[in-house]
Amino acid sequence: MIRALAWFYAFIQVMILVQIHYRVSYLPSLDLLKILDICTLTPILLLLAKRTRDLRKVVFGEEKMEEVRKKA
Repeated sequence: MIRALAWFYAFIQVMILVQIHYRVSYLPSLDLLKILDICTLTPILLLLAKRTRDLRKVVFGEEKMEEVRKKA
């Protein structure tokens, strides 16, 4: 899932760069591409944050995570 989102995000980035550089009119509008860009990046960041949290649980253990949550 995250790999597919990352590829889609990269594809949108390339389309934005091509459109800015060559000013091609057959691609979707730049505003639409920027909106897609943000909408694609947000789930990628959320998935990465979730994986990081899961990794912390494995490294520090569940009890340590509870202590950290209580302090925050």
